[in-house]
Amino acid sequence: MKRLLILSLLLLGFSSTVYARDSVKGWCEEGNRPVVTSGLNSTTRVQASHPSCTITVYVHGAGLATIYADNNNTPLANPFTAQSGGRWQAYANDGRYDVTMSSAGFSQTVTYSDIILCDPFVPGAICAGGSGGNAHNLLSTTHLDTVPFSPPVQGDIITAQTTASPTGITPAWSRLALGTNGQVLTSNGTDAIWSTPAAGGSITINGSTCTVGNTCNSGHHGLEFTIYNGGTALTSGTTVASYALMATIPFACTINRYSLAADQGTATVKFWKVATGTAIPAVGNSINTSGVSLATGTKIDSTTLSDFTTTAIALNDSIIMDITAVAGGMTYLDGVLGCSE
Repeated sequence: MKRLLILSLLLLGFSSTVYARDSVKGWCEEGNRPVVTSGLNSTTRVQASHPSCTITVYVHGAGLATIYADNNNTPLANPFTAQSGGRWQAYANDGRYDVTMSSAGFSQTVTYSDIILCDPFVPGAICAGGSGGNAHNLLSTTHLDTVPFSPPVQGDIITAQTTASPTGITPAWSRLALGTNGQVLTSNGTDAIWSTPAAGGSITINGSTCTVGNTCNSGHHGLEFTIYNGGTALTSGTTVASYALMATIPFACTINRYSLAADQGTATVKFWKVATGTAIPAVGNSINTSGVSLATGTKIDSTTLSDFTTTAIALNDSIIMDITAVAGGMTYLDGVLGCSE
C-alpha cells in the first residue's frame, strides 16, 4: 500500500505542466526623495516607499504583456496593484519586458526597461547553463526571437519578417511558406515575399531585359578570338590560311557589340559564319560588308553594327575572325563579339 501511494505521488508530480516562464518582482519605491517633517522638506534624500502602487508590464518596446500570478498559469490583470507593504511580483513567458510603477505618491512614473526573463529549469532554455543544446525545434519558444512553427513543410524558407515573436521581438525569424507555381521571391521594400510577375512586365538578369512569359537566359556572352603569330609581325594579304581562328557557339544569341585590341598597329577584320554541319566558314560566308577596324590606339569597343549583314547567331553556328588588312608591326590581335541571349 505504501509503495502504491509513493508511485501515485510521483505520477502526479510528472503530470504537471512545465512553462517556460520566469518571475519579475520588486518594491514600490522611488529614489532621491526628500524627508518631510511637519510639512518641511529635509535636505536628506532617501528611498521612498509607495505601498499599493500600480504595476504595468509591457513587452519590451511594445504593448501590454500577458502576465500570471504564479507559475501555474493563474492569470493576473495588467496593470495590477502591488501589496500593501509595497512588494509586487508577476510571471511572464521567457522574453524581454518593461515594467512601470506609478501612483499618487510618485513624482513621476518609474520605468525599468528591457528586463530579460528566462526560466533556467525548462529543458532547452538558453539560460539553463548549457542545457540550451538539448534537442528542440528550429522555430520554437527556445529561441526568443522566433515565431514558433512545426513541423516544417517542404519548400519553407526562414526569413526575418516584421511579425513579432511571442516575446515581442520584431523583426523575428519566421516561416515563409513556399509560393505557388510560377511565383518568384521578391521584396516589397520591407519583407521577402512571393509574388507573380505581371504578364508583359520585364525583369533584368545580368544586364539583359527579359519579358515575363518568354525564355530569358543568362544575359551577355563574350565570343573571343585571339590571333598571335609567335611574336612575329602579322602581315597583310595573308588572311584565311595564316590568320584565321574558328569557334563553335553552343547557344543562340544576338551580336550587340564588338571589341578589338592589339599591341600596336592597325587592322581590319571580318567575321565569317556558317550553320552547323560538316563545313567550316569560308570567305563567302562573311557577315561583314567592309569589315570592322582598329584604326587608332590599341583598343576599340563599339556598338555600331552597321557593317554586319546579320547579328543573329544560331545554336552551334561556327564563326571565324579573319584579318583582311594589317599594318604597323602588330604581333597579336584579340577580337570579341558581345552576344546576348
